[in-house]
Amino acid sequence: QNNSCEGTVCDTLSVTYSGTIMPLIQHRCQGCHSGATPQGGLDFTSWAVLNSVANDGRLALSIQHDPSGIAMPPSGPMLSDCRIQQFLIWIDTGAPNN
Repeated sequence: QNNSCEGTVCDTLSVTYSGTIMPLIQHRCQGCHSGATPQGGLDFTSWAVLNSVANDGRLALSIQHDPSGIAMPPSGPMLSDCRIQQFLIWIDTGAPNN
């Protein structure tokens, strides 16, 4: 997991898959959710798979550590409030491949 410090500015105006979501997925998620046997059968190197869990509600529940979902990451700290907000914005716009 990459738990490095983030800057103080949280960009919630220009959230895109390629510029915001995918880099975060690469740093924080693909260590477990990629390869020949991705955890949970979810290979997040594919936008289609991530889009599917975004649109069925699992992604939002997981990143917010909602008790009705599976907390992600399962160990270590939650994503920052800024990162969670960026994910939720992307999800609310239909999780586009932009």
